[in-house]
Amino acid sequence: MPKPLSTHMQHGVMPSKVFVPHGNTLPLLEFLSLRFAHISHSQWQQRFADQLIIDSQGLPLHNHSIVAGVHIYYYRQVVGEPTATVPIHILAETEHLLVLDKPHNVVVAPTGQYVQATLLTALKAHTGNAELSPLHRLDRETAGVMLFCKTPRARAAYHHMFSNHTFSKTYHAITAVGADFALPYQRTVTAHLQRGSPFYTMEVNPALPSNSQTHVTAVSLHQHQGQQLAKFSLQPISGKMHQLRVHMHLLGMPLLNDTLYPNILEGRHSNTHPPLQLLAASIAWQDPFDGQTYQYDSQQQLIY
Repeated sequence: MPKPLSTHMQHGVMPSKVFVPHGNTLPLLEFLSLRFAHISHSQWQQRFADQLIIDSQGLPLHNHSIVAGVHIYYYRQVVGEPTATVPIHILAETEHLLVLDKPHNVVVAPTGQYVQATLLTALKAHTGNAELSPLHRLDRETAGVMLFCKTPRARAAYHHMFSNHTFSKTYHAITAVGADFALPYQRTVTAHLQRGSPFYTMEVNPALPSNSQTHVTAVSLHQHQGQQLAKFSLQPISGKMHQLRVHMHLLGMPLLNDTLYPNILEGRHSNTHPPLQLLAASIAWQDPFDGQTYQYDSQQQLIY
């Protein structure tokens, strides 16, 4: 008997699906080549040869097969995707969660040009659990503590907590500051953040009410090669994309090694670029299932 489709994870990747319309008369190779014109005919041929095109029972399909009115499944591949091993640092495991310490410069979940070289794919391959999903996101450039849910059943309860901002998160960040910068320093930054141009950036719209808030506290100063650096503790109340990076830029103190704010730098995805000095240092919450309070801290340190 064929295994159910849910067990057909390959190297941490589950198959994607596409519906073949009723009345289709094209062989599958031709159908897929037309449906996904950005993928070459030869790439689809190779996927058929590698048995990466399957039916709902997980059985391999042939390039000359003609089907209609059904879903077929295929494994995504990205030509030229980086092949470096993604480090897996598990801080803790509970009944419902895995707590990870994400490295810098690692994409969290498959998107665009990344499928295999992502933390989620590597974690699924490491654990064999195809149901894992991230409960929140960190930028590719940001390191630190992340939570992954182990089952769909538990996911809704934790997502509800994130929506209500009941997780307590603390980040550490390092910026360059002027010679006159002094401790103590505390600010609360608010702003309306929206998608900017280019689309992968955020911008401030001063005409709209605030939808983001961060508490900013300087904790120490350090002299480095004639430059004064400050380490900050950041506590976001909301969770907008790039919120901490934009808020620190608004204060006139963009994060050290930020490749987007205030300016987009060439080669920003190169692993030779020094890491962004932003770390998800800790996360704490009262668990909705057992009522206990949990806190986990990153084992990483920023360059100071």
